Amino acid sequence: MQVSLKSILFISAVFVFNSLMQIPTATAQISLDKIVHDFGTLNEDDLKVTDFELSNRSGEDIFLLRADGGKQWDVIFSNRKIAAGSSERIRMKFNPTKKGSFNEKVQVYVSSQGDPITLTLKGNVAFIDPDDSPACPSFRDLDHVAPLTFTMLIRVIDLRGNTGIKNATVEMYRGGKKLDELKSDKDGHVRKELPIGSYYFIAKADGFITQEYGDYFNRHNPTLKFEMGLGATSTVDEKEEEELEVVEETKIVIKPEVQEKAGPELVNNQLSENLFAANNVVFLIDVSTSMNRSGKLDLLKVSMLEMLEPLREIDRVSIVTYATGTEVKLSSMPASNKEEIIKIIEDLEAGGSTAGKKGIKKAYQVADEGYFPNGNNQIFIATDGAFDIRDQGRSLLKNIKGKAEDGITLSVIGIKNKDWTVKNMEMLAKKGSGSYISITSMEDAVTVLLENIKQNSRK
Repeated sequence: MQVSLKSILFISAVFVFNSLMQIPTATAQISLDKIVHDFGTLNEDDLKVTDFELSNRSGEDIFLLRADGGKQWDVIFSNRKIAAGSSERIRMKFNPTKKGSFNEKVQVYVSSQGDPITLTLKGNVAFIDPDDSPACPSFRDLDHVAPLTFTMLIRVIDLRGNTGIKNATVEMYRGGKKLDELKSDKDGHVRKELPIGSYYFIAKADGFITQEYGDYFNRHNPTLKFEMGLGATSTVDEKEEEELEVVEETKIVIKPEVQEKAGPELVNNQLSENLFAANNVVFLIDVSTSMNRSGKLDLLKVSMLEMLEPLREIDRVSIVTYATGTEVKLSSMPASNKEEIIKIIEDLEAGGSTAGKKGIKKAYQVADEGYFPNGNNQIFIATDGAFDIRDQGRSLLKNIKGKAEDGITLSVIGIKNKDWTVKNMEMLAKKGSGSYISITSMEDAVTVLLENIKQNSRK
């Protein structure tokens, strides 16, 4: 009996189709609380462990068979059997062998399907502890572990005689929020038990110049000394500040605007809709490794949180980050969703190299999606370094200028940046019909962004 090629192909197709229909998908039977985990920057003493929760949505028991992730991962299961309608956890311990960014896949095999479930784990390794145990901690051990802490010791001294300053004020910030305000003892000491992490400190004393410093602190780096020189007090005369003119090209000072409409700027602690148009604000944030130094990222977080406070439901906030890659953290979120936006700002972490040009393109794409025809459409680039625009300089600047003509302005925020970076930043801001804004201190951070937005959105 002769069988035509067409018949063979038809029978094969039917067989493959039926076989595929018998394979359950992960979506149908297994759901996960996440499929991607970002460790952020892994410093000394940071916990390199994460959990994934798998839920069995089928009517039968499913078994966890194995997890393949390479030698750098130690994996344990809370229970290999996931009973019908219940959940179990997979715990993974990362044991890096080299510094730098990583983006790895771990394949998890389950009894209900042939194809593995792919989990993605990424981050940036800044420190490798040779004494760290490679074993993944048990669920019993880790569930009740308190955050690692250390005793922070700060001393505020008078430079004239290297003696402690009594009753100096030390303010502590983390994640853009003020944690505490303490007074130094008779020897100028301040002690505080703190979780390991990045902090920004400000020391103030009457008759002395205010000092600021930010860094990553832990049990091996628990001390800080503020050497205070004589100078003006920390009190600023607001009237004198309003009369300041721009005295340097590298510093923007916002001058008071003549209001075209009468009335208070704030109504119930929010921008007056009578005075200010809707804002579509996109932050393009440099989260490369250098932003971890000197408290730069902390200063930016403070400034963003201060700006967010009076924004309204009609305003939109977007956050795009760039380092080795570009990521949209938040897209056109109503500013009234403050808790969610604050959490994203507080969780920003730095690590990796810098890829600014791709970030600019993505920021414009996000700004276009949330465009307000009669509003303030504004991109803020926040960085501590210069953009290398040699390869695509002309086309990039032409695009920035064109977008400004279409109603999307671009401003550049320099965070404790070096003098040699200013020229590029000012050029980008000029092409984008925006401003170059310098943030070098907490005083700058709490005012400049909000004032800039008010200036650009005023009706």
